[in-house]
Amino acid sequence: MYIPPTQNEINFGTSYSNNPGCRKAPGFTHLITMTKTITTLYLLMLALILAPSHVNGQHLDPVNVIIGDISYKASFGVEPTNESLEQDRIQAHLYYVETRLRKANVDHLTDQQKQNRNKVIDHLNAYWKANSFPSNYDYPGTRKPCFIDYQGKICAVGYLVEQTAGRAVAEAINNKFQYAYISEMEDEQLESWMDEHGLSRTECAMIQPTYEYEKKRIAIPPQSECRLPDDTSDAYIPIHDITMLDTAAKFNARAGIGYVDYIKRYMRYPEVAKEAGIEGTVFLRFVVTPHGGVCNVEMLRGVHPSLDKEAIRLIRGSVGGWTPGMWKGEAVYSFMTVPVKFRLE
Repeated sequence: MYIPPTQNEINFGTSYSNNPGCRKAPGFTHLITMTKTITTLYLLMLALILAPSHVNGQHLDPVNVIIGDISYKASFGVEPTNESLEQDRIQAHLYYVETRLRKANVDHLTDQQKQNRNKVIDHLNAYWKANSFPSNYDYPGTRKPCFIDYQGKICAVGYLVEQTAGRAVAEAINNKFQYAYISEMEDEQLESWMDEHGLSRTECAMIQPTYEYEKKRIAIPPQSECRLPDDTSDAYIPIHDITMLDTAAKFNARAGIGYVDYIKRYMRYPEVAKEAGIEGTVFLRFVVTPHGGVCNVEMLRGVHPSLDKEAIRLIRGSVGGWTPGMWKGEAVYSFMTVPVKFRLE
C-alpha cells in the first residue's frame, strides 16, 4: 500500500540529477539543477542534523539518514523501540522506499534509463524479501551503513550494483567505502552506474539503511576440535556429532515458518539453472553454535555450481532459526547435515 509522505519528508528530501534537469523522487520537493558538490554537502548536512529518535526515553539512531524511521511507523503504526527487531526495521524501510521509487515521476529519463531503473527496483524487491542483510561489526554504540560485511553479506545498494554490474564492481566500491554514506562515495563507477540506471544520488541515499552493531562471531574450523582464536588460551572447543548429543540441533522456525517453508520462501532459483532445466538436491554440512548461529558451511554433495552457491547462501542466512544441540544439560557446538532441494515448477 502506498503511504503519502509526511511534511517532515517533504522538508528533508530533495532529489537531484547527475545530468541537467531535475530528477524527481516520490513526494519530494523538486529544485533546479545544482552541482554535485552542493548535493554532497546537502546530504552530509542531513546526516549530521537528522536527530536520533527518542521513544519512551530510549535513544534510537534512525534506520536511514534521509527519511529516518517513518517507514517503521507506516508499517507497524508505532515508532521503533530498542525491542524492535533489526530485520523488521530494515525490511519495512526497504519496502517503503521501493514503493516510493515506483511512484516517482521519471519523465525526464530516457527509455533505456527507465528500463534499467525498473529492473533495479525489481532487484530491490527480491533483496528485501530475502531478508538477509549485513551488520555493522566495527562501530559499537551507533548505527552505520555497511556495503559488504566480513561474512560477505551485502547491503541493498551493493546488491543492486552486484546484480546489474557484477560482484567485482560492488567489492571495488566496498574496498574504498565499506562504512561510508552514499553522500561520501566519490566514485566514478558508482556515478556511472547511477546515471545508467536512472537513479539519483539522493534516491540511492534514501535506499541505504544503517545497521546496528553486532559482535563478530567466532569462526570454527570444520574439524572435530578447534582452538579458540586467542593465542593466550589452550582451551579447545569440541564440536559434537549428532550421535554424541542428548538432544540434536534442529530448525526451530524462523519468521514463524519451518525449514522446508524457509527454503521455499527465500530461495532465488539461479537463472542459469532454470534455463538449463537443472534440478537436484544439494547436501550441506555445517556447525550450529550454542547461540543458534551457523558457521563453517561445507558442501557434501553438489548438483551444479549455481545451485550449490544458492544452497550455501540459504543456510548461511538461516542464522536465528536454529535451536542448538544439548549435551549434559548444556548447549554445545554440533554438526548438522541438511538437504536443499531445487525443483522447477
